[in-house]
Amino acid sequence: MRCQTARQLKPIELKFLLANFGDVRDAVSILMGHFSTRDYMDFDRDSIELVCSEILNNIFEHGGPSAHSSYTLVRWHCDKTLDFEIHDRGRAYPNLQCPVSYMPDPNTLPEGGFGWGLIEMICSNLRYYRVGS
Repeated sequence: MRCQTARQLKPIELKFLLANFGDVRDAVSILMGHFSTRDYMDFDRDSIELVCSEILNNIFEHGGPSAHSSYTLVRWHCDKTLDFEIHDRGRAYPNLQCPVSYMPDPNTLPEGGFGWGLIEMICSNLRYYRVGS
């Protein structure tokens, strides 16, 4: 997503405790409140909301107890592109790799499995890595 402003926007960093689905919903609402300012009017805020919702929901749903009892950090800045970093202490993905990067056939997965495909359709330069154990 390209910035439509000539000036660099200050970095923003927020921490959330994602102990239940309500916390995920509240975190997304708080994040999107930041994107309602004039600085971000030219961004596709629906895409930002979708990506943040999918990632934070995945952290809560699949991260296990360590993700529920520690803070998830969301940081972003804008200098020509909008760059996000999301850090959590949840369980690692198997083989330290993101899930499949294609959109599954909706006839074979009636519920779930679309999140990473949507994220990869919207984002560029998506990376996943694990620090520590």
